[in-house]
Amino acid sequence: MEPTNWNNSYTNWISRSCNMTILISTQNYLNQKIGINKFIRLYNDKIKSINLERKTILSEYEFNKKKIENLTQFFMQKKIKKAHLHSILDSSVFKGIIDKLIRNNIHVTYFCHSLILEEIEYYKNKKKFEQKLIAQEELFTKSKKIIFLNNSQKNKAINKYPFLKYKSEVIYPGTIHRKITEKKEKVILYVGRLTKEKGILDLCQKFKKFYEIQPSYKLKIIGDMNSPIITQIINILNGTNYELLDWIYETNKLDLEYQKAELVILPSYYDSFNMVGIESIANGTPILVRKIESFNEIYLSKKIAQKFEDKIYFPKDKTFLPKEYSFDFFINQLIRI
Repeated sequence: MEPTNWNNSYTNWISRSCNMTILISTQNYLNQKIGINKFIRLYNDKIKSINLERKTILSEYEFNKKKIENLTQFFMQKKIKKAHLHSILDSSVFKGIIDKLIRNNIHVTYFCHSLILEEIEYYKNKKKFEQKLIAQEELFTKSKKIIFLNNSQKNKAINKYPFLKYKSEVIYPGTIHRKITEKKEKVILYVGRLTKEKGILDLCQKFKKFYEIQPSYKLKIIGDMNSPIITQIINILNGTNYELLDWIYETNKLDLEYQKAELVILPSYYDSFNMVGIESIANGTPILVRKIESFNEIYLSKKIAQKFEDKIYFPKDKTFLPKEYSFDFFINQLIRI
């Protein structure tokens, strides 16, 4: 099954059973990163290995008023007891839903992929920002448990919402190593949203200077070609060797792009985890990251990435990842909560 484009209506993949459900919203998180069918298979294999009687089925749901109205009835029919809510960009997608779940005695765990705070200046639409902030507080207040993707994000949230101290923890998303089949090309790769806070304009400007010294390299950008700043990107890169590709939703095809690249760059000014980094390493390609709090915790402190300021080196074991970034470890955490 192919996921919908990020610009289309939010699609939710629901893994459901008699005592657990996982809802993935806004960017088809698991489908994009590992493949939803592979996730279901690996999840069920893990369930069997620890002798839990739990069967997981897959279905697709879109967030619209009709579906929301039918959601609790659906949960009751399937005897679902737990709900994992994942919101990648916009917590307001769940506004109003959590009350329906609670009324039906469903234990809600909210996975906060993007923390909304006043100091983040790139929220230009004040009304929309306020709606997101209200929705986020509702989820934080009413969910039984909150999962953050890094400690700096968790600490910032607790500073604003002290009550989170007693019901939050950090779980790092996981991935699996790939079979590497592609030879390296002189390609510097960026995969992600094309927005200013992701540092894409800064990356383009730096590549233009780099290209004057190393014209044999190409910058390949994979992201939303309908981005409001796509014209700026093209103007900056004019005269260089670059390639723009729309989102690649097929995991195998995206893996090949990672493997062919000589280097993957994460230039974000703000990020919670960014799966691109560990996906790149799992495909044998080193990463270069901006020194921000979350990347310092996730990548730099574990010596699996390099800073912009450093001279680039290529580690002997290009696919080394700490065990807490493994998919097996990630599944164990999901089962535990």
